[in-house]
Amino acid sequence: MPNSRAWITTNPTQCVGCRTCEIVCSLSHDGACQPSLSRINTTYDPTKTLVSIAVMANVCRQCNTADCFLACEHDALTIDKKTGARVIDPKKCVGCGACFEACPWDMIVKNEEAEKYSKCDLCGGDPQCVKYCPADALTFIQLT
Repeated sequence: MPNSRAWITTNPTQCVGCRTCEIVCSLSHDGACQPSLSRINTTYDPTKTLVSIAVMANVCRQCNTADCFLACEHDALTIDKKTGARVIDPKKCVGCGACFEACPWDMIVKNEEAEKYSKCDLCGGDPQCVKYCPADALTFIQLT
């Protein structure tokens, strides 16, 4: 399996928890402002003080040895030639959940209506969450 050549990093000290990344992600992929469909999610830790990190955006790490990719028995996961991102093809996904169970980071998302799974595909090299983050808390890194 070739290594991923791109990924998104998050800076929790800059994230303000506005959830713009979630809205933009679901809108660009699913045509709906529905954070539950977003491939990036914002987590909150109410036990943290203002000095500590209380908000963090989480996104697929595009693992080089991707357990989600290896777990799929239906060839629904492919590798994007441009970015190396592990991508779930919704036409091939049968909704078995093997990728979901295999991901150690809990970054696979289930669309309850479609009964299919999805994950960050780096928007083909132009991640919308990074583009529209008002706090510049997300960075797209691409190796050449």
